[in-house]
Amino acid sequence: QTLGITIIGWNLTNVTNVALGSGVTVNGFDCDSRTRMYANITIELDAALGPRNVTVTSPQGQDTLEEGFTVTQAPATVASADPDTGCQKAEGLIVVITGANLTGATEVLFGSGITVSHFTVDSSTQITATISISAGAALGPRCISVTTPGGTATLVNGFTVTQTPPTIIGVNPDQARQGQTLDVTITGTDFINVQSVSFDAGIEVGFSVDSSTQITAQISIDGLAAVGVRNVSVTTPGGTAVLTDRFTVRQGLPAISWVGPDEGQQGETLDVAIFGSYYTGATAVSFGSGVTVNSFTVNSGTRITASITIDADAAAGARDVSVTTLEGTATDLGGFTVTIAPPTVASVSPASGSPGETLDVVITGTYLAGAEMVSFGADISVNSFDVDSPTRITAEITISEAATVGARNVSVTASGGTAVLSGGFSVEEEDGGGGNGKNGGGALDCGCGCGGAEASASATALLVGWALLGVCWGTGYYLVRKGGSKSR
Repeated sequence: QTLGITIIGWNLTNVTNVALGSGVTVNGFDCDSRTRMYANITIELDAALGPRNVTVTSPQGQDTLEEGFTVTQAPATVASADPDTGCQKAEGLIVVITGANLTGATEVLFGSGITVSHFTVDSSTQITATISISAGAALGPRCISVTTPGGTATLVNGFTVTQTPPTIIGVNPDQARQGQTLDVTITGTDFINVQSVSFDAGIEVGFSVDSSTQITAQISIDGLAAVGVRNVSVTTPGGTAVLTDRFTVRQGLPAISWVGPDEGQQGETLDVAIFGSYYTGATAVSFGSGVTVNSFTVNSGTRITASITIDADAAAGARDVSVTTLEGTATDLGGFTVTIAPPTVASVSPASGSPGETLDVVITGTYLAGAEMVSFGADISVNSFDVDSPTRITAEITISEAATVGARNVSVTASGGTAVLSGGFSVEEEDGGGGNGKNGGGALDCGCGCGGAEASASATALLVGWALLGVCWGTGYYLVRKGGSKSR
């Protein structure tokens, strides 16, 4: 310190020297009368504390005032604290206080709720203090005060008590699926004045603080949120707690929106697109009994293309379509329909007949099951028919006596539609060139060597189902033919 002092005495004129002992420099002095003079002095920082003798020298001699001046410790100053914050519940926190004139400090204080368990004066410019902050210490700034023999120095708002950082202990449940909305309970400590809760990208969070140890978070997981683990974090004024990789987003349950095409015919092979959601990693696709899934491709999370073959004998009707992933199975009830294939007619045997003839005809083809009608065209009556199998029908037909010669279309009508074999059956003139059993002209070869049977012969009675061809004059027998046969 540099200061001016006044010295009172006698015969102070012509003073040649003023001294106050070691550590005190007299910068200059001046006498304004015989009884008073002024001196400007500087006290060094390390000057010994205590009383000093004041000595004045002049040509007339020297005089000393014993303990006429006392060197006291300079008032302390506190400039900073490091760290300058501490949280509630902190134990054994070491704070370094810097300032000036801290030598001989007798007390260090941080305010209520903070206990200074120990401090050390490292130098005149530094003190190291060990403090503990109670759990209930009021949040906010504190004044730091240091008391020395030179007085008490205070650093206003030099230290701040902060909230204890939160901790997260557990999360329950710790997993959910894409697109799901649910409540999650977060347990931990110091959930006070919670500012935010996070489950990372793709998850919206609302929350309520149930207590200082529990938070209920209402989360909504985006349908496109990335699958995998997430960090859970809670932020308060005391800091942010992070629980790493403690919540898992799983793929959503698969769902089917629609199928296209949504029907196919018996015996058909086709590609079918299945639209919906969460198809990634699909392991199986099914279209029900009678439908074989040859292969399938997951085009995206919302589409699968399946190649299917419908058995020729698959039962007609609705089928359930299902898609299975690692997360579960989605089923579209009645999403695909097997329709009856249209019938086809490949052949007819025999393929011809004569007017007046009754015969059995075998029709072969496909998808003939459930046939409702069989037709052989004009002048041919279908007396009856039996569906022997999906590929065969046996029909009994009668060709009218007046039927014109020529080809006829054979048609079969079933549930799947009508199949037509163009020109599949022909009405032909009967062999022999003679009469047709009603009228004649010309001889018939009877094979007995009589020269031929007369076609104009008549009979008064014939068995039902037999046609009269003529009379063999050589033997007296009638020549007849059984209906539906060319043999006599």
